[in-house]
Amino acid sequence: MKVSLIYFDFPADPKAILEGWGFYSEGVASISTVLKKGGHKVSLLHLIKEIPKEKFLENMEKENPNLIGFSFTTDSFHRLPKYLKWIKENKFNIPIICGSYHSTLAPEEVINIKEVDMVCIGEGEYPMLELCDKIEKKENYEYIESLWIKTKNGIIKNRVSPLVENLDTLPFPDFALFDLHNLIASKINTATITISRGCPYNCSYCANHAIRKMYPNSTKYTRNRSPENSIEYIKTLLKHCKDKKININYIGFLDNNLSWPKEWSIKFLNLYLKEIHLPFSCNLRVDTIDKELIELFKKAGCYRAHVGVESGNKEIRFSILKRNMPDDVIKNGFNLFKNAGISTLAYNIIGLPYETPRTALDTIKLNALIKPTRSLAAIFCPYPATEAYNISLNAGFIGGHVDYSSEIVLKNKNFSEEQTRFFSLYFRFIMQIYKIIFVLPGSVKGVAEKFSDSLFTNDKIPYKFLNKIMRFYKQSSDSLKNKIRNKSPKLYLLLRNYFLKS
Repeated sequence: MKVSLIYFDFPADPKAILEGWGFYSEGVASISTVLKKGGHKVSLLHLIKEIPKEKFLENMEKENPNLIGFSFTTDSFHRLPKYLKWIKENKFNIPIICGSYHSTLAPEEVINIKEVDMVCIGEGEYPMLELCDKIEKKENYEYIESLWIKTKNGIIKNRVSPLVENLDTLPFPDFALFDLHNLIASKINTATITISRGCPYNCSYCANHAIRKMYPNSTKYTRNRSPENSIEYIKTLLKHCKDKKININYIGFLDNNLSWPKEWSIKFLNLYLKEIHLPFSCNLRVDTIDKELIELFKKAGCYRAHVGVESGNKEIRFSILKRNMPDDVIKNGFNLFKNAGISTLAYNIIGLPYETPRTALDTIKLNALIKPTRSLAAIFCPYPATEAYNISLNAGFIGGHVDYSSEIVLKNKNFSEEQTRFFSLYFRFIMQIYKIIFVLPGSVKGVAEKFSDSLFTNDKIPYKFLNKIMRFYKQSSDSLKNKIRNKSPKLYLLLRNYFLKS
């Protein structure tokens, strides 16, 4: 049978300017390869921006599928109803299933949309294969594990099937499903790869702890492909890219934490050094690294580590975010990266529950002390079913329904929407000021820091006006960056590597 997968890859920021062909999805490609090996045909509609109704329906008519599957995150969920109505209005009598993160975290919300027939909760490879097999054979598919099925008698909520504990048993993803030539990563000679699933930590704002609880074998939630299988995966992808005449000079690991568990990481890095040895970036946690491990990362080719700082305020970091990392551990981790010659990208969150201008400034000041190569400051979003969502709801920062199409969803009387935007937009600018302050002589430093603290927490600042200026600047610079990346990838890489070293 034929399956059409529709992947929503819209930018989270509704005002973002995205040029190119978006990003690869490991989950979508993995489902595709399992279905194809089961004898089914799979096509992909990869949406990075809205398309006209006529073009969308033309695609549906061309593919003429027996099943349509939508994959989307919470940020893009609000776009779904329009496409569903287009399908049903035009008499396409095709069952529709929804999956991925939002469907897993908020299945009730998704299944209650009139046009949705089914929801897949959690990992979808084998539930989707069983569904396709039964549809093709015209068998009853109402009791497939991990699926919620809408029937004339109500909704059948099947239990979540156990996790695939051994990732080596999964076939490698369907790399051919995506137009790799035009993906943003390919434009800069990078292949993105995921060789693990899950995370052992319980950060309140992340979906991992909420998803882990759904599985009957939840203790097996965090899994890695074996080091040997991981290397074979990378070689297979690199060969595919070579066959397609796509030049790959970098690897981008998308795993939650490439340093966990440590024993696996050491074995994998030694194999990678011996058999691949391409420069790579990855996500790491500062409380899972030490000097020897980071030196091995550097030796194996790690040129940039993506590291979560999230909040510089200890109370928020420990009590709200459940990230039990003292400042000293964070500072030591960034020193290890610096001493090893690995550049860093620090992730931060602005607008958290109980945030104030003072606590936001704590985050900026901690970044000024640890001196990452680059800092990002996302605006907090309370994802469904997470502990941070419940904290926000119980404290009255959000209501029962959250409009995830909005840039800011928390209502905080001590930290306005314009203040939230200001500290997010001006994060790096203010950080540079404090970096200068922190190297001043003692008495001068104290006066300068006190003055700056008072200035940036003053509610008389014309936040709205300043935000408009910075928004225009960022949109212009992002547009220029995207144009350079798409039109002149070599220049983009030259500039990127220069700033990584500077």
